[in-house]
This record gives sequence, structure tokens and C-alpha cells, in this order.
Amino acid sequence: SDTFYRKKFHVRKGEPFYLRDLTPKESLAVYLSQLGAIYNRAGRSDQAVELLEVAAAASPSDPEIRTNLGVALRSAGRPEDAAGLADR
Repeated sequence: SDTFYRKKFHVRKGEPFYLRDLTPKESLAVYLSQLGAIYNRAGRSDQAVELLEVAAAASPSDPEIRTNLGVALRSAGRPEDAAGLADR
């Protein structure tokens, strides 16, 4: 939701914010994370994992990307790898 991203990126109400001030690498990570989540919901978990692993490499400290990757890994039948994300 807008509120989540406004808080996450410290954007005041009324100020445009979508992908504002993100580096190209951060923008790519956001895009791939969202696309990976869509693929996972569509039942394409193996493709989702591929996209989300690239997103996580581009933005390793982003908790939303790591969460999306964990969900996709579980959907792909890789719960051990999903659990291992907590160790990184």
C-alpha cells in the first residue's frame, strides 16, 4: 500500500514517491521482486525464485525481497533454502 512505501522511503504525504531517488540497481531489485511475487502467485515458482535471487543479490538487505524469496522457495519445494534465508 502507499502507506507502507511512504514510511519505508520516508516520503511526506502529497510528495510523489514511486521509485523516486532509487539507484538503477535498487529500481531493478524492486521490479524483479514484484515480478517474482506475481510469478509465484501464478504458480511459476521456479521462475519466481530465479528472479527473486537476482533481486536479493541486487538489494541484499531489503526485507520485502527476502520475504518474497522465502515464500517462492517454499512454493518451489525448497523449504530448507527458505529457512536458510534467516541465517544470511
